[in-house]
Amino acid sequence: MENLDENLTPEMKEEIIKDLKTSADEGNNESQYYLGVCYYFGLGVEQDLEEAVKWYKQSAEQGNRVAQLNLGNCYLNGDGVEQNNEEAIKWYKQSAEKGNLDAQCILGNLFYDGKMVEQSYEEAIKWLTLAANQGHSYAQNALGDCYYNGDGVEQNYEEAVKLYKQSASQSNDLAQNALGDCYFYGIGIEKNIEEGIKFYKLAAEQGNEYSILKLKEILKEENN
Repeated sequence: MENLDENLTPEMKEEIIKDLKTSADEGNNESQYYLGVCYYFGLGVEQDLEEAVKWYKQSAEQGNRVAQLNLGNCYLNGDGVEQNNEEAIKWYKQSAEKGNLDAQCILGNLFYDGKMVEQSYEEAIKWLTLAANQGHSYAQNALGDCYYNGDGVEQNYEEAVKLYKQSASQSNDLAQNALGDCYFYGIGIEKNIEEGIKFYKLAAEQGNEYSILKLKEILKEENN
C-alpha cells in the first residue's frame, strides 16, 4: 500500500481508489481501512486527514483492530479530528482486546505514565505482558523496565535482563542500552564489561544517545 505512488501509473492508481471506494461504500471493513490509509498518507489521492478518520471509524466500528489502532492514534494526536484522550483510550482498548500488539503496548505505556489516563501499574503490567509474551520488542523492553525498577511487580533484575535480551535480539536500541548497563555493572547477570560495551555499540549504531555518551565516557577513562 505504501508503494502505491511509486509503482503504478496515474490511471492504475485511480482505478484502485475507485474500486476501494466502491467496496468501502458497500461496507467492506478492509476496504474502509485501506481507504483510510490512502487518505491519511496521500496515497493515490490528495492527503485528507478528516477523510482518513471517516474511513478508519467506519472500519473500526465493524471491529477492524488495525483501524481501531489508527483511529486511536488520530484521536491521540489530533489528526483529522479534535484531540481527545478518552476517545483515544477507547479505541486502543478495543484494538488491544482484539489482540493488536501495538495497541496493547501503547495502552501499557499510557497506564504506566499516567498522563492521559489514571496511572495503574496493574493495568500497565497486564497489557505489556500480553504484548511481550507475543514478541513485541517495545513491550518487552518496557516490561523489563518495570521489573528493573519494581514498578507494579516485585523487583527482579534477572527477569529484567531476560526481557531486555528478548527485546535486544530484535534490535531494540533501548533494550540494547539497558542490557549494556546490566552487563557492564553486573546487574541481574554476571558482570562482563566486554559484553556491556558490545551492547552499547549496538545501541549507539542506531543513534541511542545514552549509549553514545557511555562509550565516550569509557574511551575517556581508558585514555587517562
